[in-house]
Amino acid sequence: MTPLARVVRTTAFKLSAIYIAVFSIFSVFFVLYIAYSTNVLLSQQVRDTIATNPAGLTADAVTRLVGAKHDTVTRTLRRLENANDIQRVGDLFFPLDAPY
Repeated sequence: MTPLARVVRTTAFKLSAIYIAVFSIFSVFFVLYIAYSTNVLLSQQVRDTIATNPAGLTADAVTRLVGAKHDTVTRTLRRLENANDIQRVGDLFFPLDAPY
């Protein structure tokens, strides 16, 4: 009988293996439970927020988006020498070498 086989047959090894297996199973279960609970909680909070205040969310998002776009357009138009030059405006907003 090899030394490894003798160690595997001992009660201490068997109890340690059972302890590690049980601990691993409960650890995996606990992590999955926490992940699932967090997902359910966050999904419910997002659904509730959207259901109770869609106008406020939309107005806030539009305000931020319009503000950012307005600043960009204003800066770009200031750089133009002639705002009626449609080709230059088109080139600024839709450059030919842009990866669309």
